[in-house]
Amino acid sequence: MVGALVFAVVSGAGAVVKALGVDNVWWVAGVTAVVTAVGSVMAPRFKSRWDKWAEERENRRQAVDRAALRGGRLQVRDITNPKVLGVHPARLPEGVDADDKAEFDLPVYVRRDRHDDVAAHLKPGGFVLIAGVSAAGKTRLAFEVVSARLPEHRLLVPEGWADFQALAEEAAATRKCVVWLDDLERFLGDGRLSTTVVDKILAGDGHHRVMVATIRSEELSRLKDEADRLDERRRVLDQAATIQLGETFTATELGRAEKLRQDPRIDDALRNASGHVTEYLVAGPELVQRLDNASATQPRGVALVAAAIDCRRAGWIGPLSTQLVEKLHTDHLNPRYSPETLGQAWEWATTPIPRTATALLTKNGKDVTVADYIVDHTQRTSRPDDHVPDTTIHTALEHADAHSADNIGHTMRAQGRYQLAHTALTHALHLHTTTHGPHHPNTLTTRHNLAGVLQDLGQLDQARAEFEAVLATRTEQFGADHPSTLVARHNLALVLRDLGQLDQARAEFEAVLAVRTEQFGADHPSTLVTRANLASVLRDLGQLDQARAEFEAVLATRTELLGADHPSTLATRHNLAGVLWDLGQLEQARTEFEAVLDIETELQGADHPSTLSRAQRQIRARGLRGTFGVPEHDHSSKIMTNDDGDTPFVTQHHTFPGLGLHVFIQHETELVARLVSRGPDIADGPQGDGGPVARGRFGAKG
Repeated sequence: MVGALVFAVVSGAGAVVKALGVDNVWWVAGVTAVVTAVGSVMAPRFKSRWDKWAEERENRRQAVDRAALRGGRLQVRDITNPKVLGVHPARLPEGVDADDKAEFDLPVYVRRDRHDDVAAHLKPGGFVLIAGVSAAGKTRLAFEVVSARLPEHRLLVPEGWADFQALAEEAAATRKCVVWLDDLERFLGDGRLSTTVVDKILAGDGHHRVMVATIRSEELSRLKDEADRLDERRRVLDQAATIQLGETFTATELGRAEKLRQDPRIDDALRNASGHVTEYLVAGPELVQRLDNASATQPRGVALVAAAIDCRRAGWIGPLSTQLVEKLHTDHLNPRYSPETLGQAWEWATTPIPRTATALLTKNGKDVTVADYIVDHTQRTSRPDDHVPDTTIHTALEHADAHSADNIGHTMRAQGRYQLAHTALTHALHLHTTTHGPHHPNTLTTRHNLAGVLQDLGQLDQARAEFEAVLATRTEQFGADHPSTLVARHNLALVLRDLGQLDQARAEFEAVLAVRTEQFGADHPSTLVTRANLASVLRDLGQLDQARAEFEAVLATRTELLGADHPSTLATRHNLAGVLWDLGQLEQARTEFEAVLDIETELQGADHPSTLSRAQRQIRARGLRGTFGVPEHDHSSKIMTNDDGDTPFVTQHHTFPGLGLHVFIQHETELVARLVSRGPDIADGPQGDGGPVARGRFGAKG
C-alpha cells in the first residue's frame, strides 16, 4: 500500500507536484510514506476509541430508556396530564358521575405565592427544591412553573431505580434540559444522587439545564434532624434552593381561588376546606379519619395499613408486595377485637374516599402502595425514638430489591442501628453483584456504604480492606482524579485516622484536597469537608497551630457561604474551640463553646438531641464524665465525633489547673441531669461523600 502510493507520487504525480512549486519529488514521497505509515498505526487506535465511545453512548442511552419516563424522549410541553409527574388526582366535584371523571382530571391551577420564587431559580444551573407536607401542592406548583417557563426543554424523569451516572451524562449532553425529581428522598438513600452527579448535570457554560425536586417536610426534617449529620445527602440538599410551601392557602391565594369558582372543584373546596384547599382536594383528612375510626370495626384492615406504613418508615422505596404486607400485618392486629376476613380487610383498605381516587392502600396486581398523606401523618405524629421493630426490618429485607435494601440500610444507620444496617447493605450488595456484577457503579456504591458501617461497628481492618478494594476498582475504571475515586480515597483516609495511622491519613487527605481544590474550587462543600478532616488529623498529630489555621479558614468560608447558624458552620466553630482548648486558650475556647451551644439551644431547644449531644461533648471534654476533675492524658481517647470531618476529638489532653473549668461546670451542670437520664452517649450519624458512607463511631467523615 505504502509502496504503491510512493510510486504514484513519483511517477504519475510528479508533474503536478512540480507545478505546485516543489522541486524535490522524492521529499514529497518520503513525507507521504511517513504519513501513511503513521496513519496505518494510529487508525486502529482511533477506531478503538471511537468504538468505546459509541458503546458507552449506547449503554447510557439504554439505561435512560429503561429508567426514565417514556425513555427520556420528552419535552416539557408534551406533558398534558401532570399526574404522570406525581401530581395527586383531585376529588370529583359534587354531582359529577364517575363516568365523567376524565373531564375533571385536575382543577384549574390557583397561582401560589411562591410561584415567582420557584421561577427565579430556573436559571441555567439552577436546582430548586419545593418542600411541604403531603398534598400541599408541591408537584403541581413545580409543574406549572416549569411548563410556563421552559416548555421547549427536554424533560428527564427518572424512576426510583435509575442509574444516575448515566442520567447525569445524558443530561450533560443536552443543552436545554429539566431533570425532574418528585419525592427527592427516593433518590438520596443509597447514594446514587450525589453532589458529583448534581455537579455533572448543572456545571458548565452555554447551557440551560436545571433540576426541579419536591420533598415532604417530614422527610426533609428527618434528613436534617441532627445538626451534626452532614453526610452526602445533606450536602446534596445544601446545593438546592429550598422553597417552603405552606399547607394552607394564604389570604392572597384564597383571593385568587375566589376568582376561579367557575371550576366546580375549586368552588367545592372553598366551601368545605377552611383554607386547606389542596388537602381537601386529595381527601387527606378523610383518610386519617377513616383510619382512626376503624380500630374496632376493621382491625385487620388497619393492620394492613400499619404494616405498609412501617415498611415505608423503614426506608422501603416504591410499591410493596401484597405478600409482604400480609405477612407483616399480623404483628399489628389488636387482640381486643375480632378481625374481619383478609378479603374484607383488603376491600376496606383499598376503597377510595367518596368522589375521589384516594384510598389508604392501592393495589395494582401484586403491588401495594400506601397513601403518602398517611405516611406523612404518621411520621409527623410519632416520637423520634419510635423505630420500626427489628423483626419487621428482617422480614422486609426478605422481599426487598437492591434499592430498597440500600435505603433501609441507610435508614438503620442513621438511627444508629448498625447491625441492621450491615444486614441490609450486605443483602443489597449481593443483589447488585448478582444483577450487575462486582464492578458496576451501583455495586461499588453499596460496597462503599457497607465499608462505612463496618467502620461504625469498629471493624476497622475490614473497613479499610473494603475501602481499598473500592478505591482500586474506581481508579482503574475512572482514573485517580475522578470524583467517585476521590470519595473512596477520602473515606479510606478516615479509616486510617481511626486506626491511628495519622501520617498516612494526612497524606491521603492532602492529596484529595489538592485535586478537589483544582476541580471544584476552594469554596466547594466537598473541598471544605476534606480540609476540615485534614485539620482534625493535624490536631491529632499535635500540630495545633496548623490545625487552628485550617479550622479558621474553613469557618470563615462556611460562615460567608452558609451563615453563622448553619450546622456545618457550628460544627467547625466547635472544633476550633477544641483546638483553642488544646492550645491552653481557655477563655477563647469557652466563648466559642458557649456561642455554639447557645445558637443550637435557640434554634432547636435545649432538649433537642443535637443540642444535648453538643453539650455532652463539652462536658466530656472537660472531664465531667463520671467525675468533675481535669481531663487526664489519654492520647487514644477520641471522644468527640461529628459527621463533617469537623470532629472535636479530644486526643491530646492538657492539664490547666482549675482555670476556667469551674465556669464550664457552672454553665453545663443544668444539662447533666438530662444527659444522664438519656443513658449512653448520644451517637453521631453517618457521613459520606458520594453516598451515605463514611464515618466510624470514633471518626468523622467528609
